[in-house]
Amino acid sequence: MHTHDEQLTCASQLIEHARLRGLHIACAESCTAGMLSSTIAAVSGASDVLLGGIVSYAVSVKRDVLGVSQETLNNYGVYSFQCAEEMAQGVRALLKAEVGVGITGVAGPGPSEEGISAGHVWIAVEAQTSCRHPLKRHYLFEGTRDDVRKQATLAALELLDEAIVNMQNDT
Repeated sequence: MHTHDEQLTCASQLIEHARLRGLHIACAESCTAGMLSSTIAAVSGASDVLLGGIVSYAVSVKRDVLGVSQETLNNYGVYSFQCAEEMAQGVRALLKAEVGVGITGVAGPGPSEEGISAGHVWIAVEAQTSCRHPLKRHYLFEGTRDDVRKQATLAALELLDEAIVNMQNDT
C-alpha cells in the first residue's frame, strides 16, 4: 500500500514541475474529498502552484458549481470519464488555473447506487493548451475505503505531473 511519504514525494515533484513552467493547479474532488488538495498543500511551496479546490461530493455541486452538464449526468452518470473531464474543466475555469483535475469514483465500502463496485475511480486532467485533449485514466483500486482514497490521490498526483511534464508551451 502507498504511504503518505510517497504521496508527499510525488506532490513535491509536481509542485517543482508546475513552478518551473509557471503553472497553477485547481482540483475538483469527489471520492477523495479534498485529500488531493490537502496532500499538495502539505508540501512547502504549494502556494506557488495550488490555487484551490472544490470538494464536489454531491451531484448538485458537480452540476451547479463545476458546470457538469445535466446531459452528461443523464447519459454517462457521475462515475465516468465525461464527468471527470467536465469537473476538471469547470474547476480550471472557476479558479482561473492553467491546469485542472477532476476525480470521481466509488471509494466504498460497497457499490454505488448505480451498481458500480468500490474501487472504480476516473481521473481527468485538463490543461489550458491549444491542442491537447484531457489526459484521463480509469483505475480499479483494492482495499478499504481509505485505501481507495489514498491510491486515487497518488494516481491523481502522478497524472497531474505527467500532464504538466508533457505540456507544450503555447507561444
